Amino acid sequence: MRKFSRCFSIGVLAAFVGASAGKSEEQAVSSASTASAKTRERKVKSLIKSYLNASNCRDRLAYITSPEENREALFRHYADKKTCREKFQSIDASECTQPVDNRCAAKVVFGKSRGNGGQEMEDWKRYYVVLGSSPRIDWRCSVGYNPLPLMTFRAMYEQDKPARFRVFAELTDYYNFEFTNANKKMYSARLNDKDGVAIAGYVEKQSELGQALFELLKDGKPHPVVLELTYGKESQNSSVVTITNMFGYRWREYPEELQ
Repeated sequence: MRKFSRCFSIGVLAAFVGASAGKSEEQAVSSASTASAKTRERKVKSLIKSYLNASNCRDRLAYITSPEENREALFRHYADKKTCREKFQSIDASECTQPVDNRCAAKVVFGKSRGNGGQEMEDWKRYYVVLGSSPRIDWRCSVGYNPLPLMTFRAMYEQDKPARFRVFAELTDYYNFEFTNANKKMYSARLNDKDGVAIAGYVEKQSELGQALFELLKDGKPHPVVLELTYGKESQNSSVVTITNMFGYRWREYPEELQ
């Protein structure tokens, strides 16, 4: 199964029909709404199909949000790929009939693969779309883009040089190196990027950042977040790091990173 990100919470939008409207008017509104939803679904499926069929990776710019701002990042991301065309079996954009915050996700099935236990599994991925008259894929969210790979950040191991990452965060009880005795004053979180590279992050429990992160992670499940990570002056090992900022609860594209 492919790693995938989440950029927003999927929910159901409540529809309101004025009590004074007659039954025929309600039916007309319902029919129009259904038609609009189906049109939106078709547009999203067409968008993703075109995106996946683009043989030249640079051609994907035509189907994503902020193409000019993402141009350099996209070129770097696909620098080693000869083609970006991907064969797929199906696209399910049914969630786009009930978008949230003008966004939705579509599931693309690429085929079958074998799990570690030999069981057959679907090979699939989600693509996140910003809707409107011309829907576009939130590329940074969909690929889990990080300007600096987490593995490279660990390998460089430079102190006092913060970097921003899209990671899955989950509370843990792991404390080591300079954080060995910090369990009473700091939260520990396991951070994984889209490729499964991991690092342990720590944040002060009483800080505003620590309290916000705890509220998000207290259910014990991994959550997609955009975090700033920094090796402090007292850092003893590249496997542990201080969490110094949180930019968002989801992996969506943020204006600050496009500047």
